[in-house]
Amino acid sequence: MARRSKVGADLKLRTAIKAKALIAVLTAHAVGKTEMSATQIRAAEILLRKCLPDLSTAQLEAESGGEVLSYRIERAIVDPKP
Repeated sequence: MARRSKVGADLKLRTAIKAKALIAVLTAHAVGKTEMSATQIRAAEILLRKCLPDLSTAQLEAESGGEVLSYRIERAIVDPKP
C-alpha cells in the first residue's frame, strides 16, 4: 500500500470539506430549505471560525518607515431579490 507523503495537505483538505458542509447547511437554512435551532446556528458559527481564518481585522506594516496600516472587512447579509 502506498504511503501518503503530505499529511498536512490531508488535514487542510478535511478542514475545507468540513467548512463546505457547514456553509451548505447554513445556506440551506438561510434560504428556507431547512430549519435550525439557535443553538445549531451558533455551533455552526463557532466551528466555522475554527475552520476559516478570521479576516475582520488585519494589520499591515510598510517596509519603509514602519508605519502600521489597518483595514477592516465587514460582511453584510443582503436580500438577493431586487
